[in-house]
Amino acid sequence: MKKVVTFAVLALAALFCAKERKPVSIPDVETAKTHWLHITCRGKYVGWTDSVNTYGWVAGKDAIPLFDPHAMDGFCYPWQGEDSIDFRIEKGIKGITDVELDQYVHAHGANKYLWVDGKLVGGYYSELCLLPDSILKNILTIEADYDYYNYIFEQFDPQRALSIDALKRLPKLSVISADINWWDVQRDRAINTLKMIPSGVDIYLTYGSRSWEDIGELAEIKGLRSLNLWCYGMPPRGILKLAKVENLKRVHFLRGVECRLLPFLQAFLLGIVRPDCKIEVSSRRR
Repeated sequence: MKKVVTFAVLALAALFCAKERKPVSIPDVETAKTHWLHITCRGKYVGWTDSVNTYGWVAGKDAIPLFDPHAMDGFCYPWQGEDSIDFRIEKGIKGITDVELDQYVHAHGANKYLWVDGKLVGGYYSELCLLPDSILKNILTIEADYDYYNYIFEQFDPQRALSIDALKRLPKLSVISADINWWDVQRDRAINTLKMIPSGVDIYLTYGSRSWEDIGELAEIKGLRSLNLWCYGMPPRGILKLAKVENLKRVHFLRGVECRLLPFLQAFLLGIVRPDCKIEVSSRRR
């Protein structure tokens, strides 16, 4: 009789545990490899949103392209580990007095600045350089377009061109974007400056080459992280020199007006010597 009672108790206990036990769910592999950054853009584009998967990113190292949804203006913003950001790209500076504006901002400047979560974090260097050090000390990203203000001011002003000495005023700078074409008057000056940028500052370069130009000199830009190339006539030997740029993570061959052939050979060879680098050709991706 005692054995029967004991068995009954054990059976009831087992039944109770079976009811309480919850099924063990196996985490979805894709879900486990996602960490979404939610992006909103304010100003006149209220309601515009986007999301970027930042899984595996390094704060302060990986950058997000932030573009005005209805314009060509944009900056590469170094991700600071946020789960969400709200940005705007505006003309003019808020947060400083009219006296400071009159003193530091050129009256004819068509200036653009990047604001993230209400803080000024970037802009065109030719405009930012006119601001006081108290503002520049928090700048994270700049657009170093050497010919931008040639069209605005009709002459080259070396005081408004990015230089190595200028980096002393930008202690938190981690990203430099530049757009250089073969016909730019200040092309050589711009490339030589980028070559001297110390390690730790990432360079996002869009470069338009001459037909069959050897672009090997771009490999001397130590901080080169992303390269957009216009024109497909570059000799393979120049492309292969990019293999020694340790920081390089992406090369995008863009369709150029003077380029008649797609750079499949160049992209193939670069992919062999740099398997860790993302290679893109027009709308196709390796």
